[in-house]
Amino acid sequence: MIDEEWLGELSFETLSGVRITGLAGYGNEKIQLKGILPDGTQVVVGTYKHHLGYHIREIPPFLSGRPLYNVETVNRKLCGLMGCGFVDAICSDYDRVYASIVKWLHTKLNQNVHEVSAVIRSMGAIITPACPEALHFILASSGMKRRFEEIASLPDGKDIRLMLPRVNLPNFPIDGYREELVAWGRRMLEVSASLAEDAPLEPEGLEQNILYVWGAAALDGFFTDAELPLVKQILEEQFGTLMAHPKRDIWVGQIDAVAHLMACFLEKSQVVRLAQLCASLGFLFQVYDRELNIVVPMQFRG
Repeated sequence: MIDEEWLGELSFETLSGVRITGLAGYGNEKIQLKGILPDGTQVVVGTYKHHLGYHIREIPPFLSGRPLYNVETVNRKLCGLMGCGFVDAICSDYDRVYASIVKWLHTKLNQNVHEVSAVIRSMGAIITPACPEALHFILASSGMKRRFEEIASLPDGKDIRLMLPRVNLPNFPIDGYREELVAWGRRMLEVSASLAEDAPLEPEGLEQNILYVWGAAALDGFFTDAELPLVKQILEEQFGTLMAHPKRDIWVGQIDAVAHLMACFLEKSQVVRLAQLCASLGFLFQVYDRELNIVVPMQFRG
């Protein structure tokens, strides 16, 4: 998903004044970029790869500190992500909230399938009290299923790293014996399938939701306040009036659930940016944390 050749050709100045001159290294979790300080000292700038910019060949705004992208081009690339199945893995805050939920499940609900499914159906009122259906919804999504599949299919071998793997990286790691993790992953796949039978808000269609896909860009720093009207214009030229779309109510319900999960599972997030994008497109919703404190007020517009 990441173009190493493109990374090798990068040349720009970061917010801190470091001149980026290409790729130094690329691993499972991080991307290492070559840099030169203002005094000529050569350095390596390391960042996590879970950022949308790296996956759509656009310089991440958190590095540049200013837009180095074209809005029309970013919109075209986002269209290519619709239904791709991995938007949650290439956006920083989406990746963090999914991983946080996986960690919570492994820590709190390590029982048999029937018990976990029953508990999840009843715990929404406690975990996300302002949006009780959110947990049930997200656990039936394709992104969550993929994460459970990755754990359930951990490779076998005599190498200690295979026998005692670390999963759910990078922000909410889970350590354990391979056999135990694989068994847990398989159980959670069964839980996900059970929850999918009566899941609310059509979780299988989440990545066809414009608010979710374009929300990934907003969360990762794309689209300034001044650019939001242009984003709306481009989207409505391509998809028609969004507020009149037949999936409007489902889209709002889905993004409301995602926003509440972010507010309830993450200590820090850019959920306000997500709400700002949605508001600019005409979709307003209020977001609460687990204590029912307002994180994003209904009339928020930036």
